[in-house]
Amino acid sequence: NPDSNKILNYHVDKWIKEILDLEISFTTNESIDIILNGFKDKNFSNYFLPSNISTGLNFATKIIIIGLSLKKGDIFIIENPEIHLHPKAISKFADFFAFLVSKGIQVIIETHSNYLLSKLRYINFKKEFKDEDCIIYYKDQQTDFVPIFIHSGKFTNINREKINFPTGFFDTDLDKLMEIR
Repeated sequence: NPDSNKILNYHVDKWIKEILDLEISFTTNESIDIILNGFKDKNFSNYFLPSNISTGLNFATKIIIIGLSLKKGDIFIIENPEIHLHPKAISKFADFFAFLVSKGIQVIIETHSNYLLSKLRYINFKKEFKDEDCIIYYKDQQTDFVPIFIHSGKFTNINREKINFPTGFFDTDLDKLMEIR
């Protein structure tokens, strides 16, 4: 469907610019396959071949294209979307995932990124997604999975009582930073 291609092309272009701050050159065929032709940074006049850009940009592009190809009711499982990306891009990925959730796609993310979790808290605080749209299952090496909810940007338990995030994630170097102060 040509209209589906136009809509997909628009969103791929929009999210690549938003998250990665790059222009993308691509074509789509009748089966809605996307063929990447190149990437362009605003500071350069030429496009770069996909094989000549970083692993992180290639992986992020695949996540964006796959995510935008899904339909309501689909489940999207992503492992470490933050690999080899600048913290700003990681944070903007949270907006993308919230967008997918708003379209009825269930997104399951395995991450080690405090940037991603912090931005999800902020998105929730701004009421851009409902509390029940985001559940964190935290696991360290010594414990079972712990469900953590977000309510008004705060970490809570299932009863919406404010809790501290388990130690060893956000606070990993906090003591060292406090020492510098």
